[in-house]
Amino acid sequence: MQELENKLARWIIAKHWWLIIATLLFACITISGLMFISVDSDLRVFFGKNDPRLLELEALEDTYTKTESIIIILSPSKGDVFTPETLTVIQSLTEDSWQIPNSSRVDSLTNFQYTRAIEDELIVEDLISEPAALTRNQIIEKRQLALREPLLVNRILSPNGKTSAVMVNIIFPEKTPEAIVDVATYSRNLVNDYRSSYPDIEFYLTGSVMFDTAFSEVGQHDMMVLAPIMFFILAFVVGLSVKSILATAATMFIVLLSMLSAMGLAGWLGISLNTASANAPVIILTLAVADSVHILVTLYRLMYSGKSKQDALHESLTLNLQAVFLTSLTTAIGFLTMNFSESPPFHDLGNIVAIGVLMAFMYSVFLLPPLIAVLPVKSRRAPVVASHQ
Repeated sequence: MQELENKLARWIIAKHWWLIIATLLFACITISGLMFISVDSDLRVFFGKNDPRLLELEALEDTYTKTESIIIILSPSKGDVFTPETLTVIQSLTEDSWQIPNSSRVDSLTNFQYTRAIEDELIVEDLISEPAALTRNQIIEKRQLALREPLLVNRILSPNGKTSAVMVNIIFPEKTPEAIVDVATYSRNLVNDYRSSYPDIEFYLTGSVMFDTAFSEVGQHDMMVLAPIMFFILAFVVGLSVKSILATAATMFIVLLSMLSAMGLAGWLGISLNTASANAPVIILTLAVADSVHILVTLYRLMYSGKSKQDALHESLTLNLQAVFLTSLTTAIGFLTMNFSESPPFHDLGNIVAIGVLMAFMYSVFLLPPLIAVLPVKSRRAPVVASHQ
């Protein structure tokens, strides 16, 4: 085994230019898969295709209809919702909510279909049709009717009358990430307009569409914020370990390539990003740095003892190759066991991280040493202590 490591180390150092070109070309091919990365924000991805609860829900939706929801909640800062001003806002918001893309039904306190009987006639009408024209006694009467209605209380109206909601049913012809974003964006803009126009009323936005959107946005936010923060923290720690700007830059280049290649291969393999798998880049950054640091720390220790860069690089590879390989292999296998989870998003997370760990091993062995071989990294010899007779 040691002879094999010796031969491989010598071959890597001897063919450094060819390896740099080959690995960078491989990196470009794998990273190009990023264009195929898709984001799946549907909460149902957390359930397997044969999950009995999901099958029951789909059977119910096939029998009736499949709906999503946007819920806009209103809460006046003073008093309850039964004032002419607040009721007018609810009525106006109800009408504007019909303009939300793919809306199929809007329910609110004002358009609730109230049924009353006069002798032999049944009269069905909006509970509150002209709120601005209501007298105080009429508002009190409407309040009492609303708080006695079981279809309103704890659904559209709070038991104390201080909070109400406008519920919008959404039916997607085809539920795509773009369609979800369109509905969420329009709803947010609508609510923001009302917040600006009515500062005395607090508005909140929720519903299944907003849940889907939030899961997707949180994952993307983590990728855009946490990954760069982790990258710079790792660069600082590596810099303290190897005490070389060039070696630190080479290491972080390897780490970055490992992460991008893993995400690119996920795109080539058709793996979509979801709330769970969006954490893969941060995990890969954390794990990928270990291989390079092991090789570099050993390299600098040997250079410090007086060996030339080439000899130290050869010996560092020989000493660390088996350990780095076994560590990467066992780590990858550990993450691949996530495929036994009942929730598919964790399969994707485990597979992407496993690919990233293997990419980190490949780049640390076949790209980092050739880079160090051509970079002007100087040998640091141990100080010579003069002997006194």
